[in-house]
Amino acid sequence: MPYELAPTEEQFIISTPTPGSLRYVACIMRTPRALVEDPYANNLAPATHRCAILMHGNNSHKNFCFAVKLAQDLSDKLGMYSIRFDFRNCGDSSPNGRDGRTVEEDIEDIEAVYQYVKNGGFNNIKLMVDLMVGHSRGVVDMFEWALHHNDDEHYVPAMVAASGRFIGQGLVNRIREKYPDFEKSGGHTQPAIIKGQYSKIWVPASETHNLGGYDMDDVSEINGDTETLCIYGTRDEIIPLQDAAMYSNALSGRNKLVLISDVDHRYYGVTKISAEDATDNSHPYCERSGVLDYNQDVVDIIIDFLNHESGRKRFYMKNKMIHRFLPRWKKVEGVTNFRDIGGYLSTTGKHVRYNMMYRCADPGSITENGIAELKRLGITTVFDLRSTYERGDSGMIDAEGITNIHVPLFGDQSLAPSEAMMFYTNLMTSWFTFVHVYSDILRVAAPQFKQIFTHIRNHRGEPFLFHCTAGKDRTGVLAMLLLRLLGVPEPIVSREYEMTEYGLLPARPRMERKFMKSLEESGDYESRKTFYKVISKGRKNWSLQKDGFDNLLSARYEVMMETILHLDQEYGSVDAYLENQVGLDHDDLAEIKMSLLVE
Repeated sequence: MPYELAPTEEQFIISTPTPGSLRYVACIMRTPRALVEDPYANNLAPATHRCAILMHGNNSHKNFCFAVKLAQDLSDKLGMYSIRFDFRNCGDSSPNGRDGRTVEEDIEDIEAVYQYVKNGGFNNIKLMVDLMVGHSRGVVDMFEWALHHNDDEHYVPAMVAASGRFIGQGLVNRIREKYPDFEKSGGHTQPAIIKGQYSKIWVPASETHNLGGYDMDDVSEINGDTETLCIYGTRDEIIPLQDAAMYSNALSGRNKLVLISDVDHRYYGVTKISAEDATDNSHPYCERSGVLDYNQDVVDIIIDFLNHESGRKRFYMKNKMIHRFLPRWKKVEGVTNFRDIGGYLSTTGKHVRYNMMYRCADPGSITENGIAELKRLGITTVFDLRSTYERGDSGMIDAEGITNIHVPLFGDQSLAPSEAMMFYTNLMTSWFTFVHVYSDILRVAAPQFKQIFTHIRNHRGEPFLFHCTAGKDRTGVLAMLLLRLLGVPEPIVSREYEMTEYGLLPARPRMERKFMKSLEESGDYESRKTFYKVISKGRKNWSLQKDGFDNLLSARYEVMMETILHLDQEYGSVDAYLENQVGLDHDDLAEIKMSLLVE
């Protein structure tokens, strides 16, 4: 039965291996549902520019086992685009004749899709490839692509290996056992879906030996910041479980291995049950084979791996130490969210200098011990990004030997309680609205950024601290500009921003009390009631104190990724922004980079 496109799906072809080639891969792009439906009424994640590439296995097609379900959940739950495609000689893509399919051509197909997505081939929308998912042979293709294009331009933050083969010879042995004469005959026939029809295709022996020639021992050499998830069924009849163990060992330190009990290579149960017995089970029943379908479990595992809390925790655990003896997070009495933003690897091959750049939240309650710790860290300058009102309300660092420079990124715009209701409305409605706030900061704060970057240039080697009130928004944008200038990849910068949610945990009760008090002082009861109704957007079980305040204190990876995308699209690059908008020149930027990067 032909696949019926969902309302948010589009079908098209991409030339491969290069634009204008006669051969092509057939694709389906699924867009975030929030682009066409009310995200609040339908409980949808905000639409982002993140994209996943989904890859099928041997003699398979783009709508393989869990692919359609995964595309739907990526759209609805994470606001992501996803593209799935048929490799050449598969599904609706162009045939290769009797030459069959090779891993080398599969790599070309992935690269063609990757460049199409990244460079705005889909409706002139430049997307960020944040995820790759491969099933079976698609796992080998995915990792071999990552090894072949192991450079900063091809960094993918997350890769999912579903039932992938590690030892290639295992395929040759399996085919030899099933088709003893395949080498003598020059190949074997195998069922496949071609152009929407069930067919028997010829698989030349050269194709089997090509794939069988790949062992994945060097998979450990893919980009060190790529996180991996491996998912296998314990009753996989095609891939031995030892291959799962080999991937897990090779990717140790960055990998999560999940085994699903009693399911096969395509995540179907292996125990036959009756339709009547299946009614007591939550998994769909496959009448044709008489087993349960566990593909939604695979999707749920992937979504859980990608969700905000899981990604944030993995990054925190990996980066809480700059090196074995140096914690990233500093204990400065009276101050929260205090951390060193150095130590990250730059695309230049150097590292961001540590013990040099620090960020924190409101330091108004800093103690004498806290001041002593600042001096022990060597901090000589503090950039205070708050308004005059905020400084007066909370206090500031005033210590001998430490210069406090007031650089209000929004000028002296007041955040007094009387103005709080209007200011908080959008921010509490959705965590995604911070993208607009950060875009505004980039637009209006160029003079202030010039003051900060000029000081950094003129005071080479002098550690500095910067902060606002929560150490999240204004502080986060400045940290982003610094780290991006130094060549730290966008996903790492965005994860670093996300760490603020951990940093603010100790201060959250106090901030919540202050926040609720400011709302109570903002207008009369009826105006507050209207305010609550506006920001709840009709969402059921939505709470101002829980959900609204969570949004207000959120520091989401997606927000900073979108902000960086806006920076690049609106201004060209961080260097171009600092030169053309802020007013620094090439030599200024070169001096700052030289000062803040080390081998």
